[in-house]
Amino acid sequence: MVFNWMLFNLMWLGCVKYGNNVAPFVLVWAIVHLWMSSKPWQQLALVSFVTFVGIFVDTVLMHAGFFQFPNQGEIIPLWLAMMWLSFALTINGCLSLLTRSKVLQWIFGMVFAPLAYWGGISMSDASFGQPFWLTLMVIGALWSILMLLFFEVNERLKKVESFA
Repeated sequence: MVFNWMLFNLMWLGCVKYGNNVAPFVLVWAIVHLWMSSKPWQQLALVSFVTFVGIFVDTVLMHAGFFQFPNQGEIIPLWLAMMWLSFALTINGCLSLLTRSKVLQWIFGMVFAPLAYWGGISMSDASFGQPFWLTLMVIGALWSILMLLFFEVNERLKKVESFA
């Protein structure tokens, strides 16, 4: 769990500071993580779901003007997608402590996600496009729901026998 937490933070910081250059390292971590998993197909399903939902949500927020990136495209930058992949690898890792408490999942999303976005924006060349307070409130509200969703999907995947 500690190693998972350390790797996530290293990848998060790398993505923020060095952008797309960190993508190969995140992909290697994901491959090794899945290879070492006791239930790789279950983990792959969860990681894929979390990553794609995260990319979709942040892309919607970008188009709604909450995030602004240099050379902005139709979807979020690769480095932000890699942050989502990194985060997805923590659900059954360092964040597994939150599994039994929906209240803690909700609080984690409401409090720590906005802080992470604020930190990431302040260290990267991205910026908030809406008022600071509104952006953090929207991120907190979305993430509190997303955390509950991600952990619920994880629990349901654990019950699927074909993943056993």
